[in-house]
Amino acid sequence: MANIYDTAILKAANTSRNGVRIKNPEAYKNLIYACINKYADKYHIQSGVIKKMVLQESGFWYKIAGSSVKNVHVNIQNRHGLAPTYREYGLLQVYPHYAAEDGFSAKKIIAYDIDENLHAGVFHIRDSFNRILKVLAKKGIKNWFFTFTFGIASYNAGVTGVTKALERGNYKYQSSFAELPAVTRRYLTNIHSWEIG
Repeated sequence: MANIYDTAILKAANTSRNGVRIKNPEAYKNLIYACINKYADKYHIQSGVIKKMVLQESGFWYKIAGSSVKNVHVNIQNRHGLAPTYREYGLLQVYPHYAAEDGFSAKKIIAYDIDENLHAGVFHIRDSFNRILKVLAKKGIKNWFFTFTFGIASYNAGVTGVTKALERGNYKYQSSFAELPAVTRRYLTNIHSWEIG
């Protein structure tokens, strides 16, 4: 029986976007799962969590490009030879300029390279978790669910934005959660509700 991730991959593979359609859905699924497993092991994040985030970010459609109103520092982009962009790319909706800062190929991400996108995205998930873990540790908070929730939130809303929400909520779970942007609260609700698979 197919799980929600297999179903989403099949749907993405059978949906033509901009004239692009996946010719071999099974090979596509195997490539995605192999990359997810590889980077889950490398960065010590459960593969099911990464699948949930890919489903939320792109619905497993690798050619998807989003757009954001995030305030992007143009000098960072130009230093890496990129034209100013406010778009996220690929399965984990990675910002090319942030990926370049972390040592990944921005050009590959813009070209929707599945392996590079997942590698950069999972690296960023781990970095977000680590940074939120430090913020919470300073306040003596060691609850894994609290850390998981706000670590995931920081992938969506940024570590600075989540840290401010925690401060406004006095580092209490419910009040800090309520201080997150509505889009981030919906993001987290979806992540928490989907099966791990």
